[in-house]
Amino acid sequence: MIWIGLAIVVVTFYLIYKNYEARLVLALSGLVMAFIGQVVVGTNGGVSAAVDAFVKQLVNGGLVPTIVTVMGFGYVMTFTKCSDHLVNLLVKPLARVPVIVIPGAVIITWLLNIVLPSAAGIAAAVGVLLIPALIALKVRPVMAAAAVFIGTWGSVVSPGLMFNPQIADIAFKAKEIPAPDAMIVIMQEALPCAIGALVAAICLTIICIVLKEGVGSTEIVKELPDGEEIQKNFKVNPIKAIIPIIPLALLVLASKQVGVLPTKAFSVPVCMLIGTAIG
Repeated sequence: MIWIGLAIVVVTFYLIYKNYEARLVLALSGLVMAFIGQVVVGTNGGVSAAVDAFVKQLVNGGLVPTIVTVMGFGYVMTFTKCSDHLVNLLVKPLARVPVIVIPGAVIITWLLNIVLPSAAGIAAAVGVLLIPALIALKVRPVMAAAAVFIGTWGSVVSPGLMFNPQIADIAFKAKEIPAPDAMIVIMQEALPCAIGALVAAICLTIICIVLKEGVGSTEIVKELPDGEEIQKNFKVNPIKAIIPIIPLALLVLASKQVGVLPTKAFSVPVCMLIGTAIG
């Protein structure tokens, strides 16, 4: 069974690597394991039990409202272009201070990934501005992409990451925290994660200097017109730029550690719906 399980994992990763739809591949892998468990091992329920467990999680009151409202908020921020205004507001200063371009790109991506927790979404939103801006400063394209990519884990301290509510629920049941509140978990892990992001940014900067792939290291200026045009002609609306961070600000103010706003009144879904309505 160990070898069968290992084979399923290897095939799953291979199919994802080949750009097959990840959720479909993972779901099919789970069904295969459930089928093997029923036929070979004789596990009670098998496939039907796996489907029942899946359906049960689809209506998980502690998980689904959080994920759905965060996804909806992210979509509205993209649809209204509020995320573009925030990205431009943070990205434009980098071009004026070449020395901080690489670490700045990492930190900006990391911070924006907290507000918009989709790694793919934030890479697309930031990459379309940052990467052309970095290449325009003659940073090597691979280093430009690496600077954006290394920042796409800011979602670890986002209330939209499904694992934070899960950990909060587990900790609450184990009586480690007073309430199943994801913000308690996030506030405790925020500082170590911020330090990790800073260390990652510094390490990439050192690599950039050693490999001489930073500002002025290349003459490649291909595929820049779109990115440069966005940078030069995009007029930032400060009100729209602030809207994406409103839910996060409300959650921090309502956290037990800060306590400015009542915690029970400002849950993750409530804050996300407020941000969505304002957007």
